[in-house]
Formats: sequence, structure tokens, C-alpha cells
Amino acid sequence: MCIRKSLGWAVALAAMALPMAARAEQVTYITSGVFSATGLSEYTDAAGHSISYVSSGTQSVDLTHGASQANFGQFDTSATSTTTDTTPIGGTFTLTILQLAPDPSPASPTLTFVGSLSGTLFVNSSQSFVQFDPSALTGSIGNVFYSIVSADANHPGRVNLNPFTTQMGISNINGVINARAVPEPSTLVLLGIGAPALLAVQYRRKRNANVAA
Repeated sequence: MCIRKSLGWAVALAAMALPMAARAEQVTYITSGVFSATGLSEYTDAAGHSISYVSSGTQSVDLTHGASQANFGQFDTSATSTTTDTTPIGGTFTLTILQLAPDPSPASPTLTFVGSLSGTLFVNSSQSFVQFDPSALTGSIGNVFYSIVSADANHPGRVNLNPFTTQMGISNINGVINARAVPEPSTLVLLGIGAPALLAVQYRRKRNANVAA
């Protein structure tokens, strides 16, 4: 009984006390985006709509003290020329995040989010938006988690597209980046050793009880 308790405490302490793998304190990434209607980073149509995706460029965030706000790029509608055409915009937009550091190998260094385009857009007004899938607003690259937190009109994952007369047609994709710690291999090894030992002690105790009976 004492041996079993000692082993149990040893395994528990090993799980809690041994060092965790270093958190990704500095994360560097870059974004890109493509509209399905054109296969490019710019959406255009015969009605005079123009929506460009502008990459955030190479960005670095410090996760030493936890999660950090992030910019995943912008939509720019300033080249839209229509003032009366009510043809709605449509199709999808795919946002891709490429993590430059830390190296997530063997995991893929990229992550994608897909949104749908809806609504009407004019030079001086807009009821249009990009709606990212509300059920898939968080994804990971290795141990780094990326989340879209834009929620215009109280719809998680929605980015309202501003007309040129509002913020010069610029709309931001707001995000949050966080990281998680994972056990060091040495911790997993100790747990692997401790678990069979506990099972062995329990087996011997049960066998001795059966013999005594």
C-alpha cells in the first residue's frame, strides 16, 4: 500500500514539477488572401465593385505574458466606383496565415480561414461584409493558436466592409494569437515508466489478496 502510494505521488509530482516545453514567446507570421471570384487578392466585377485584400506584412507578437492582439490584414474598397448598382457581391475569401517563427515542424506552417462575401456596396454606403465561418474561427500552427475576433454587428467572424466615405474604405481583420505549453519528452517518459509500475503493484496486491483468501 505504501509502495503504491509512493509511486502514485512520484508520478503525479513528475507530471507537475518537470519543466514544460518552452512556450512560443515570439511569434512571427505573414498573411495573404484570395477571392474565389478572381483567384487574386482583389475582387472586381462588372458592377464596379472593387475589394482588395491588403496583407498585414510580416508581423511579430510577444506571447511572454499571454495572448496578444493581432492584425490579419485589411479589406480596401476605395476603388469601388458604383453609386447605384444593387448587384450584391458574392463568392468566398480565403485568408492564409504563414508562420515564420517558431518553426512548427513537423506540422504545416500554414493555416486558412474561409469567409463568404455578401451584401451591397457603393461608393458612399455599404451593407456588405465578409463572414468567416463562426464554427472555425480558431486554428493552430504547431502550438500557436490563431483566432479571428472580428464580430461586427455582434456576429462572430464578421468583418463589415466600409465604403470609401468611411475610414477611406479600410476594414481590419482583427485577431488574437496565443500559445500553449506541452510536456517535455522526459515528462512523458517518466509517466510511461510510472504507470506500468503502478499497475504491477496493484496486480501483486490483488494476487496476494486472492492467495490469502
